[in-house]
Amino acid sequence: MPTRAGLAKIHIAKKELHLTDGLYRDLMYVFFKKKSARDLNEEEVDELILHFKSLGWSQFKNMSGLSVKSDKSPGAHPYGKKYDDLGNRKDMASPAQLRLIEALWMTGPGVRLKTREALRHFLQHYFHVSDLRFIKSRQVTSILGAVRRIGHPAHHKN
Repeated sequence: MPTRAGLAKIHIAKKELHLTDGLYRDLMYVFFKKKSARDLNEEEVDELILHFKSLGWSQFKNMSGLSVKSDKSPGAHPYGKKYDDLGNRKDMASPAQLRLIEALWMTGPGVRLKTREALRHFLQHYFHVSDLRFIKSRQVTSILGAVRRIGHPAHHKN
């Protein structure tokens, strides 16, 4: 069972990343096959917080709500979070969902080639989507599940 501090971090990150309850619950199920953060162990809490950080969340906020640490690393989006420029489009994946898919691809233990080109190839081959920005909202759960299963022993047939 996670500590109160661990649960607080998870729920603060969920709020600050603007994850819908549905997306958050899908994430919990895809990552850990659990319905609630209360069912996570400490290692799973740490893994979930690490994924939230890869999506741009920082637990170090000052009173104005701005990050104390500046993220000027190569590839950082200069005017906000990555994919926010796409906005919320009808029937399309949200920017947070796109960041989640990309983060899972780039950090997934079963993914051997952690590049955007490899992700695009995967999306084209299995979901007939040429780029992240063209993912429909109804495809998000399937894509997250597929990426999560890459390299899993049950994924390979004898």
